[in-house]
Amino acid sequence: MQHFPGISVLLGLFVLGTLLAALPTAAAAASDQDKAAALAAYEALRQERERLRETTYKIENGQCHPMNWAPFLDELEKYEKTESPVVQEKIAALGKACGNNLETLETDMETLLGKNPSGWDWSAEVKYFDMILKAIPTLRQNIAKDIADQAAQNLQMMAVFDEAIRAAKFGELKDLVKLGLRYDPHNDALIDLGPKVEEAAAGDAAAIQKQIEDRQWPGHHKGFAGPGSPDELAKAALDYFNSTCKPTEKALAACIVEPEWYCFKRNIFGQPVQWALTFWVAVDVQGETTPDVVNAWSISFITEEKVDVAKAPPFRWAAFNFKQKMKRANVPGLK
Repeated sequence: MQHFPGISVLLGLFVLGTLLAALPTAAAAASDQDKAAALAAYEALRQERERLRETTYKIENGQCHPMNWAPFLDELEKYEKTESPVVQEKIAALGKACGNNLETLETDMETLLGKNPSGWDWSAEVKYFDMILKAIPTLRQNIAKDIADQAAQNLQMMAVFDEAIRAAKFGELKDLVKLGLRYDPHNDALIDLGPKVEEAAAGDAAAIQKQIEDRQWPGHHKGFAGPGSPDELAKAALDYFNSTCKPTEKALAACIVEPEWYCFKRNIFGQPVQWALTFWVAVDVQGETTPDVVNAWSISFITEEKVDVAKAPPFRWAAFNFKQKMKRANVPGLK
């Protein structure tokens, strides 16, 4: 007697056959999803590289002009704090889709996606951002070293600045050292420079104050050879200054400090076409001078420009030589 499979057995075989037949279709669907995810992650990262091209190029280039030290640091810190986490998030998404081994990433992506139609490596964006990440610490250290060298040089040169602006220059130098330490908080030269600059600034301020206390008004040069009366020439200088100066400035006194006029300009034939005479001028400036202290500026007043011009007013220009301060009581006629 022949036996036939039960209905339950036949039904089981039918279901199994259906599942086996569907496996290739399911595998293909899964493969398509993996490819789509990998391509989307790759494209997102490629767009990030394009968006950040300007900043990453500067990092890759590794050079920064001193005038750009401050703005570039702001740009670099923004990249580190804001942009880099976004990039790393997109790299992680690509790694999830294609594998997170940088050495085998290109092979893994080619296995999944085939050759890149663009001709570029699939892994180029990841490797580029990896290079940028590794370049930043060295770039920070190099710029900090450049700043330290510049700051040390500026400290040595501080004495050449007029005392009227030296305090501001010391302030700029302090800011430069702070900027360098933002680039690299562990730069030994900058760490040493900080207190040196503070000490030099304090010592310079004390020295300048002593100079202000001791400075004396020279009065008209006793050997002035003329032409012209010293008092009349001083009046002409004051009149010119006060007619051309800023509203916040007022010249109070002037004295000739050189023995003679000097040729300020010659024409192509060597003929004098402008003469100049140098004065000290006591000047009040709103918000700068005080009831006790007045500016004492060295100014050369210059004649009009023409052949055979006389060594005499009217003055037409003024050239500032240097600026300093002194006690108001040391200028005759001032209180």
